[in-house]
Parts: sequence; C-alpha cells; structure tokens
Amino acid sequence: MWWVEAGKYGVLPLDDRDWERAAARLRMNTTTRYQYLGSMARVDRLSSPDITDRSYTITAEFEPAATVTEGVLLAWGSRFAGFVLYVKDGELRYEYVYSESVKYSLRAPFSPRADRALVRLIFQRTGPNAGRVQLVADDALVGSVDIPRSWPTHGTTAGLNCGQDAGAPVTDAYRRPFRFTGRNLRVTVDLEGASNGNPGAPYQTVLREQ
Repeated sequence: MWWVEAGKYGVLPLDDRDWERAAARLRMNTTTRYQYLGSMARVDRLSSPDITDRSYTITAEFEPAATVTEGVLLAWGSRFAGFVLYVKDGELRYEYVYSESVKYSLRAPFSPRADRALVRLIFQRTGPNAGRVQLVADDALVGSVDIPRSWPTHGTTAGLNCGQDAGAPVTDAYRRPFRFTGRNLRVTVDLEGASNGNPGAPYQTVLREQ
C-alpha cells in the first residue's frame, strides 16, 4: 500500500543522495560576493558562499572596542569541519579544522588602528581541495599556512556565523559564542572563478581515515 500511495502522490523515485544534491544546489548559485554584519547567525550552509575547491578572499572591517577588542569575526562550520577567524589576547588567529585530529592554525600579534581596522584572509587554491591561506592585517602580511586538504561548503554542516560562534564551536580556544566586541563589523566574502570540486571526494577521503 505504501508503494502504491508513493507512486500516486509523486514521491517516487526515492533519492537519498543528500551529499550530491547539496553540492548541486550550491553550484546553481552564481553569486560571487556576500556581505555579513556582526551578530548574524546562523546562515545555513546551503545559503553560504560556495568556497568548494576555489580561491576566495574574506575581508573584515570594523572599529575597535573602547577597551579590549576580541571575539569571532567569522566562524564557518564546527569542531568537526570548518574554520574560524578571530581575535584573542592581542592576536589575530585563524584555525582550520579538517577533522578532530587534523587541524591547521595561524597566530600573529594584532593591534587594530584606533579608527578603522581591516583584516583580510586570502585562500589561494594550489591544487584539488588544497590551498594556501594568507592573513593580512591593515595591509601587512602577518602569516601564511598551507591547507593540503579542505572541505567543500556542503560538508560544513553547522553553517556560517558572523561576529560570534553560535553553534558547536570550531575551536576550544574560546567559550561560545565569543561575541566580537568591536563595533560596526562588516565581513565580505569574494569568490574567484567556479567551483572545481568533486562532490563526493572529500567525504570518501575522510571516511577512509576514520
């Protein structure tokens, strides 16, 4: 009876390709620039910029706090897959999480200008699902790190947060939501070219590593 009713009401054919369909939906979006404001949470992964296997730039502009400037600028994903850009203890920090045991990080002393600060994260694709991250603070390069394995956007299931980390935190270095204390935070994500990703490749790779 179930199959008869399913055919009658257009349920068939059944399709359990969640991973592939999520990737296909993201690729339909041709937008290459996104802007977010502080305390925006949570943006679903399927509504987030598709950074899958492509170069991109994240630019954060803000006014420093009157006392201590700290907190999350942009958090993407969770402790299981994703990355976060934040300020803590006088440092600009970046952490990329490929898995619970494989992580990459950058730290650099950071003293924002009194009027308006600018932080830029540049991800330059260097190969399939791989790239190099450069951190720029007020037009000065402060660090770089190679990311040999990266996740597609649809793999970071916790979505995107701006000005805080409202979900399962990307890192244990702070206690969520670790709201950004600066003022007038604006984060822009610029995508370069088209996604080169094979939707199932990173998923199959991480399964083999478990």
